[in-house]
Amino acid sequence: MTPEKIRHYVTLKHTTPIDVHWDFMLEDGDHLSTWRINIPPTELKSTPAQAEKIFNHDLKFLTYQGPVKNNTGQVTTEDKGTYKIIEQTEENIQIEIEAETLNGTYNITWQSEYNWLISPK
Repeated sequence: MTPEKIRHYVTLKHTTPIDVHWDFMLEDGDHLSTWRINIPPTELKSTPAQAEKIFNHDLKFLTYQGPVKNNTGQVTTEDKGTYKIIEQTEENIQIEIEAETLNGTYNITWQSEYNWLISPK
């Protein structure tokens, strides 16, 4: 991720027969860096969320809504907009989001292995 460049952001609500979670996605070149969170963007506006770094997703998920392959549920867009990186280290990414729900500065902070914390600043 390179600082300063404006990129796309989206959070998708992923509903399965046994679970509901949200995929927090940031455009990063030819893919979307993706974290799984257990609260919607409306709560993330004021509450930090534990986030699990999961596999990168294709850019098509910036606009895709519908069934997920292998019968793993449905996705719908919960929030979308743009972001830019303010500062980045190996353990923290500080971003500025301008979206329908989230607006402002957020930190994505590494905690351990695949565990991160996404928090409003």
